[in-house]
Amino acid sequence: MLVQRRWLQPHVAQSIGTFLDNANDLFIFLLALPPTVLTPPLSSLIELAKLVPISHLWPTNDGFLRSLQDHPEWRVLAQKTIELYPVVTIPDTLVPWIYPVLPSTNVRVSLSTPLELQAVMEHWVHRLTSIELLLHDDMYMFEMQWTDEHLKTLCQAVKTAPTLTSMRLSWHLTPSFEPILQSIYKSKLTQIELSYERINAVLWNEIMASEFATWITTQPITRVALTNLDTVDEIATQLLIDGLLTSNSIRSLQIHGGLLSHDLFTWHCSFPTNLIQLDLKFNSSDCITGMAAALVNTKLQILQLELTKPCNMNAEIERLVQTTLPTLHDLRTLHLKQCPLTKTCCVTLSLLLPRYNDVHLQRNDLTDTHVMTLTSYLEQCQWLQSLALIDQAYGDISCLAIAQALTYCYGLRTLSLCGNNIGHAGAIALFKSKPKQLNTLLLNKNPIANEFLQPQQEEFLEFLCLKPNLPQVDEIGIIWT
Repeated sequence: MLVQRRWLQPHVAQSIGTFLDNANDLFIFLLALPPTVLTPPLSSLIELAKLVPISHLWPTNDGFLRSLQDHPEWRVLAQKTIELYPVVTIPDTLVPWIYPVLPSTNVRVSLSTPLELQAVMEHWVHRLTSIELLLHDDMYMFEMQWTDEHLKTLCQAVKTAPTLTSMRLSWHLTPSFEPILQSIYKSKLTQIELSYERINAVLWNEIMASEFATWITTQPITRVALTNLDTVDEIATQLLIDGLLTSNSIRSLQIHGGLLSHDLFTWHCSFPTNLIQLDLKFNSSDCITGMAAALVNTKLQILQLELTKPCNMNAEIERLVQTTLPTLHDLRTLHLKQCPLTKTCCVTLSLLLPRYNDVHLQRNDLTDTHVMTLTSYLEQCQWLQSLALIDQAYGDISCLAIAQALTYCYGLRTLSLCGNNIGHAGAIALFKSKPKQLNTLLLNKNPIANEFLQPQQEEFLEFLCLKPNLPQVDEIGIIWT
């Protein structure tokens, strides 16, 4: 008896596809369906994938819309696919928008001039969900200076935009900052990023700190990011820190630079259980001890730490890695930049690696010995999706070890080994391992080409071009030197 296979209805297939937030997952799903199940927008998206890397197509439209300036012949396909995106990025607000959008489609924009603000107010303010503002006094760079009247218009837009929930503001102006803050407090924002051009560009006083603390503790604010923020005195600092640590809604906290990143851990703070993402960039390494103690047994899922100056505090870093990280049972993403890791640290990290989905290590002074230790349990990392070991000091020996383990890393999709001493042998070993799910392999800034005679280089390039070797790889990054 023949059993007839019943496929999804096209509208159901489109709903499932647009629910996926990973480009690789989306296209695996779409390519498994017969053409009769695909809606016209999905079919057009597949056609675009033959022209543009899939990472530029999904989950946002940022990459491929900018490519249309050089490839106008792709516009017909783009017009058919644009309805798939619940939120559309407008690449240039001063260029007329020619793509049809659904009534429910929202937009995100970036602007730096009053003219761009005017265009947004005229065309997009009622669809606006996310806005990035770069406000600068430099008339030579941005052609038109921000006046008090322009800033009043901006404040009104922030207060009244009905769907605006996310704002990133880079402040490089001399006028008072407080009117912008007042408009933020009266808005519907739930995510705020404030960045200053330099330390001490704007000093928050006690009133500013108190009002901001009140806002983040009484409103459903889910993300706060502060860069180069400083206060006039300890009272203002304490008010600000108390607000950040007592909010019941903040899930993501980012603090880069400024004295606030240092002061946060001199008050013997403890983080709330609702906080799941912490991103810190220190100008000084003397607060690592306080941070290591504050993070013990928290519910963090994402931890990103960067030291902007060279650090020789190996004991403090070891305490963070050996004592604190094992207590973070929910942690799935770990980024450590310019934090020197000893071999002892690598032993601990190797045992923790099977827990993680995303590990990014950069400028950690890792040699072949360190990497061999770190990756000794790589075969057991079935959940690891992204691994980056960048700007270290290892070479082909480590690559050979990684290549042997890749066969067993069924979930690994992105591998970045940029800025090391990888040569021909290491690169070939990685490609020949044929990792199951890998779709991005980055080897930029390695001396791979320096080892080649011309015939070898041609052979290597021919190997890369053979689709059966890496059938699912969407992006390979190699810069020939």
